[in-house]
Amino acid sequence: MIDLDQDHLVEMASRILTRPDSYLAWDDRWYTTHGCVYAWADRSDDLVAESNFHTMLAALEGAVAHDESGASEDRGDDVVDTSASHWAYGSVRELMVRVYVDADDPDQGFTPAFIEAVACLDALEQQALLDESDYSEREYAAWERTVELAIHDAAQEHYEDSELDQDCIKVRVYASEDLECTSPDDVRWDKVKAIYDRHRNAFFDWQAQRYLPFYWPEMIPPYNQLWFEGV
Repeated sequence: MIDLDQDHLVEMASRILTRPDSYLAWDDRWYTTHGCVYAWADRSDDLVAESNFHTMLAALEGAVAHDESGASEDRGDDVVDTSASHWAYGSVRELMVRVYVDADDPDQGFTPAFIEAVACLDALEQQALLDESDYSEREYAAWERTVELAIHDAAQEHYEDSELDQDCIKVRVYASEDLECTSPDDVRWDKVKAIYDRHRNAFFDWQAQRYLPFYWPEMIPPYNQLWFEGV
């Protein structure tokens, strides 16, 4: 178990169990036995907050699973991943953690999940990320999604191309070294379009040069097969 100063834990418990102004909830546990240790808004927060939220959730669930007494799992709600949503503003997820083993008898001590939460919050006082590898993976996945949307947008401008043509061109775009892996916020759609158009032109130039002079369908594999193979 993590060894933290008792006075620090008591101070953090008081802070975490203090109900925010104008906080409304139907669950009687909130800010009586449980307090919010971290929150993440999916529309307004960045990847740092998203990564820290999921990293902390995993750490708290680990604290419950590794409680040798078994009491954490018996209670069943030492860690609660709760959310609230609004159609205009998106959703916010909150990590609610049981603070005391017995709220009526604080002398019984703090739950392992709460102690782990305090350790995570202390770490965030010193560094921006709880897990750099988790953040890097999420950043790369977000970059891939953004680039995919940009490529799809570029392909849609050429409505006359068949779906097979577009698939062939996209394969070569991804296989090339033209796409620079950066932050998803730094992806330039005009640059992605220029890369797509360049590979599109090369694709149709290749197709014309190969088949217009020698058109023997019965002897030559489909052009998409050759293009995929890099001929």
